[in-house]
Amino acid sequence: MDHLAHAPAKRHLRTKTPSASPELRTLDAHALGPVLRKSALSIMADLSRAPHRLPPPIRIGGARGALWLESTVLEWLQSHEQGALEQPRRRGRPTKAEQLARRLAEQQQSDAA
Repeated sequence: MDHLAHAPAKRHLRTKTPSASPELRTLDAHALGPVLRKSALSIMADLSRAPHRLPPPIRIGGARGALWLESTVLEWLQSHEQGALEQPRRRGRPTKAEQLARRLAEQQQSDAA
């Protein structure tokens, strides 16, 4: 046992593997969470009940769960970035005045055509 104490420590050398290009890098729910500022559990719930809240996933045979291409996620974020500047849509039924104004506008467009 004494001969092991004097043996030089072996270092494990890591070989550099070429990193995948951004188009091919995939993210799982845990890696996507920090990008979207959501928990992995929230992402998985949204995937089944509100998929429009997430970038489109890819499904690979044999892989558990959904995966997202990093390039697709970045494109999706850029397309949704402009939507934040728009005024949010009002919730609920339009008022009578709004309904009347829309009907008048539709009638004027149909009369002009």
